[in-house]
Amino acid sequence: MLPPEEQPTNGDAEDGADEQAGPKNPPRPKAEVTEQLSKLRWVLGGAESALVLTHDNPDPDAIASAAGLGFLIERISGVPVTVAFGGIIGRAENRSLMEELGVPFERIETVNIASDTAIALVDTQPGAGNNSLPPGRAATIVLDHHPLREGNDEPAAFIDIRPDYGASASMIVEYLRAARLEPDRKLATALFYGIQSETMDLGREASEADVAASIFLYPRTDPAAISRIRHARVPRGVYRSIHEGLERAWSRGDVVFVPLGTLEYPDLVAQLADL
Repeated sequence: MLPPEEQPTNGDAEDGADEQAGPKNPPRPKAEVTEQLSKLRWVLGGAESALVLTHDNPDPDAIASAAGLGFLIERISGVPVTVAFGGIIGRAENRSLMEELGVPFERIETVNIASDTAIALVDTQPGAGNNSLPPGRAATIVLDHHPLREGNDEPAAFIDIRPDYGASASMIVEYLRAARLEPDRKLATALFYGIQSETMDLGREASEADVAASIFLYPRTDPAAISRIRHARVPRGVYRSIHEGLERAWSRGDVVFVPLGTLEYPDLVAQLADL
């Protein structure tokens, strides 16, 4: 038993409970986001158009963040925006999300990128190896929640990387609020779903910023659309691949190995990992 002077007071106990309970990392101060927004507007000043590019085979967070960033850029700069991706949209929920969102996404190989086009990478970074940034072109804008890649020698004019956030979509929400831009129901639904998907309903690597963004978005969402996205019809081949993978699975300690062989969709790997 601790001596009286070393025993925790009720306040100390409550502080300890607070330290252990709930997500950390609050949203960025409004003044900081507003300053970043002004810099973003300045960076876009000389552009005649903008390209928002996600990582290849984009997931819900990337899809929603790209749509949100495109909306933000158009509104604060007035330049036309193309949203593009590399790879494919294979997972049923991702296809359903894009259908509900209604924003045209182009395949990067079909996009003609002019010399005065500002290129924005979202939910990815230069040199990450998971995006289709054309060779010889540098990103103007980088916005991502993944850790900064060491040795990245491709600096952009505008960089906002926040590894303490659980989703890039939460960063987009902060910018929209700083710009006093109200997302319509489709965009709000996509951003909300992107955060929930990326953080497993705020249960995985979620920050207070992700919670705050979700609280802001939820009253603006379409719950029926969220249900349609979450419960999108899955092709029979997906179940076959999952079944075959589980049949072949073996474990060593806490690690499970699942040989999947040839897959119809690359993101089946992530889908199986989420089980």
